Amino acid sequence: MSTATAPTVALEGVGMDFMTKTGPFTALRDISLSLAAGSFTTLLGPSGCGKSTLLRIIADVLEPTSGTVDLFGMTARQARTSGLFGFVFQDPVLLPWRSALGNVELPLESQGVGRAERRERAMAVLQLVGLDGFEGNLPSKLSGGMARRVAIARALVVEPSILFLDEPFNGLDELRRRQMNVELQRIWSATDTTAVLVTHDVAEAVFLSDTVVVMGRNPGHVITRHEIDLPRPRLLDEALSPAFIAHERALTELLAGETRNAVDE
Repeated sequence: MSTATAPTVALEGVGMDFMTKTGPFTALRDISLSLAAGSFTTLLGPSGCGKSTLLRIIADVLEPTSGTVDLFGMTARQARTSGLFGFVFQDPVLLPWRSALGNVELPLESQGVGRAERRERAMAVLQLVGLDGFEGNLPSKLSGGMARRVAIARALVVEPSILFLDEPFNGLDELRRRQMNVELQRIWSATDTTAVLVTHDVAEAVFLSDTVVVMGRNPGHVITRHEIDLPRPRLLDEALSPAFIAHERALTELLAGETRNAVDE
């Protein structure tokens, strides 16, 4: 993990409006954030607060209707076309006819990287995510957790400066999800990548993050930044520690307050 403190992501006054059948809908309003290089930040909030929309704006999947996005001194479009991004979404979306190795090689093929180099780089990241020995397996022969690790390897093989993770462990059982949290922490710690995660899971946010950005809805907005000061590496049994539980409680109370406000409205 990098110890650099220079801003990687800087958002200023970002807003997002959509046109619906019943008229305009404001998904996000006046989002301003600054994230440090090499940090792990989680966007946490209830359903409908716009956290995935915000992730997509930073990743240049959506263009905001107001405000600015600066990534390493570039626009989101410039950063994306410069190959600075890696993406991991809820569904691994692996090509079923290609092996784990073939799926990881895919982004390098699209960049025109030669066969020998892309195989070497793909094998290196498969080893990083703990899948050496499974490189020849088709997706149908991989467990759910292994398929997600292939998706993470595919995102990392391009050596991204920023890794976007949109609820990548959604649908896994609780134990497997926690094990994947440990794996993701290990993988991220071995790189200089800045990570931005979307989740609704409070324990996951506490375990993985340096900073948790708590979001509210109607429209989507930032309630607060919550810093996680727990030492790394973090182990599964740390979730039972008083410090971990205190962070969980603080975040849960913030989210409960937001839910109460939404009901009162």
